[in-house]
Amino acid sequence: MTAAQAGNTAVQAGNIAAQPEAKTERGAFGVREIAAAMQISRQAVQQRAARRGWPWFESGARGVKRRLYRFADLPADVRQALSRSDSGDSNPSAACGAPPEAGSAYDRESLWNSYARRPDKAKAEAHRRRALLLRVEALAEAGHPLVQALRAVAETDGKTSWQTLRRWRYAVRPYARADWLPALLPNYSGRGKAPLDPRVWDYIRADYLRPERPTLAACYDRLLEAAREHGWAVPSLRTIARRIHDLPVEERVLLREGEHALLRLYPAQQRSVRGLRAGEWVCGDGYRHNVFVRGGGRVFRPVTWIWADVYSRRILAWRTGDTEHGDLVRLAFGDLIGRYGIPSAAVIDNTRAAANKWLTGGAPMRRRWRPREDDPLGLLPAMGVAVHWTSVEAGRGWGQAKPVERAFGVGGLGEAVDRHPRLAGAYAGSSAAAKPANYGERAVLQKDFRRALDDGIRVWNARPGRRTEICAGLLSFDRAWRESYRPDDVRRPTAEQMRMCMLAAEDARVGRGGTIALAAGAIAAGGGRNRYGADFLLQYAGRRVVVRYDPARLHDEVHVYTLDGRYLCAAECIQAAGFGDADAGREHTRTRRRKARAVKEIASAEQRLGALEAAAMLPACAPPAMPPGVIEMDAARRPPRSAAAAAGEEEQDWSAAADDLILAMARGAGL
Repeated sequence: MTAAQAGNTAVQAGNIAAQPEAKTERGAFGVREIAAAMQISRQAVQQRAARRGWPWFESGARGVKRRLYRFADLPADVRQALSRSDSGDSNPSAACGAPPEAGSAYDRESLWNSYARRPDKAKAEAHRRRALLLRVEALAEAGHPLVQALRAVAETDGKTSWQTLRRWRYAVRPYARADWLPALLPNYSGRGKAPLDPRVWDYIRADYLRPERPTLAACYDRLLEAAREHGWAVPSLRTIARRIHDLPVEERVLLREGEHALLRLYPAQQRSVRGLRAGEWVCGDGYRHNVFVRGGGRVFRPVTWIWADVYSRRILAWRTGDTEHGDLVRLAFGDLIGRYGIPSAAVIDNTRAAANKWLTGGAPMRRRWRPREDDPLGLLPAMGVAVHWTSVEAGRGWGQAKPVERAFGVGGLGEAVDRHPRLAGAYAGSSAAAKPANYGERAVLQKDFRRALDDGIRVWNARPGRRTEICAGLLSFDRAWRESYRPDDVRRPTAEQMRMCMLAAEDARVGRGGTIALAAGAIAAGGGRNRYGADFLLQYAGRRVVVRYDPARLHDEVHVYTLDGRYLCAAECIQAAGFGDADAGREHTRTRRRKARAVKEIASAEQRLGALEAAAMLPACAPPAMPPGVIEMDAARRPPRSAAAAAGEEEQDWSAAADDLILAMARGAGL
């Protein structure tokens, strides 16, 4: 036997001896197979095996020692992945990239979703790898040996070795050729996270994730002090910053900025107003101005309650005061319905001023104060206005909650009113958190502020090019309102409904002459009271009544009610005249005389019977009949009469004779 024959015999014997060993290792898998099946890197498999302590053994097949893991010793998820992807080495269709058998199916949806989440650089590398493998498959299908095809493609590429091409080809065997692209993505997933002591992580979370929003650097300094005290191992500040950044943004915003900021992370709901018309829906809210105003003996930052149209966004009515209260809302609503009619619905928030019982009592879904069965029906439900609520948190500076909020933002009333030339020097700043030392000197009069407010709102409504759904970047709020508002189609308030919108200011006593003196709006020159009078109040002189009035129009008429709520009349303001004004005196005298003549004519027309005529209509009075059983007393037995009694009898006889004479004269005259 030659040496060559002996060598061949030894090789054959070695192969025969290796066959039982291969059979025993058929249920074992290497790191490379497990990584391909689970679509992760080999380093990740090795780290997991070391961390979990997977049982392993070494195999010396082909002269190379490999670390293998038995199928039964692997975790359940790894066994499941291997069962799906193992298609066998002898499957020619898998070697050519054809669709695998049913037993080795994989989740194509998850595979391509993973591809979509990778960056463009990784996708470009996958495209390059697939192009190289397709060239290898083309040469192999043309009849070239596989190793020769791999070497040829690697030599042409110049960047990739033929061993790497063989590894890629082995990795894509479980996948169909149409799914090679996501299967060839680079498996590099970073260096992984550095180990972090749970106590360190809990401390940094508690210190950083709180409403005070401290900086991470300050929290890290405090962490170092706590670590020295307790012996913790602290990583670098950059590592802590990466861990904080990996937290969900929703969690960070909620814990550091609050629920309102969390809600603003989500997209706002878009509502179309095409189905509405001008004046159908209104929304209201209050705005505190950033100017100092002097009025009523004090300096304050005024608050304006505004009612705006939802369809056109036009500001319709407003009232201003020192604070936001229910009377301010009610007076502004009275201006609204008096000018434009009663709307169908109103959008307000659940504040104490807007949701008070006198305004919204009885409205459904009302969450302010405890509802009671005997609560009076509020002004809005009584007029048939549907109330729609928005939360206070969702409405603070958020135009999606109430459209009127957009008038309070940048370029809104803060610019058109608070920085008006009439209010120069009175600006309090955008925040106005602290009052300056000379804020009283900088304050403007309340009448000047109201003029600036009227001018600013007029300019706000007339500005063209509004980017709303209706204006479309072309129209102004005024024009959008005019093109849709139909005065004949709205409900007009009655006189009593208008009076319901007025403030019940005070009770007063009706004085002599049917006049009422109110403490509200004292005359500045004399410090007295405004006087109001009406002829109807003459019969209520000395009695107390309730007066409803508009505090912004104290020279207009006021409305008088009884204490139990019955309407009496409207009383006009009586202007105080100068002491030496003769013309005013003569006019007052003429007015009194005209009233007196009118009263005489009315009394004469209504007095159709005189006193004597009324007396003649009475029946004649006969002397009463003496009851039976009564006997007249004998004159001799009567008691003696005094002189006064005798005189009284004579006077009675004379009165009776006079009455008889008057009756006879009346009959003779034919009456």
